[in-house]
Amino acid sequence: MKHPIGPATYVVCDLDHTHGLLCPAIQALRSEPGWTFRTLDAGYWPMVSVPGQLAALLDEIAFEIA
Repeated sequence: MKHPIGPATYVVCDLDHTHGLLCPAIQALRSEPGWTFRTLDAGYWPMVSVPGQLAALLDEIAFEIA
């Protein structure tokens, strides 16, 4: 699944995935060009549980693709 706009980043919230398992569709993206994966030690709502870490990660991602 190539991202239509350009580089794309998928943020994996580690506490949402048992033993690091991702659904097959998301796992397949790991081999697709233009996709990168980043992780946060957070659950389903990182904007509530770790807002500072999420903001810093999004800022870092934006800096990398700019």
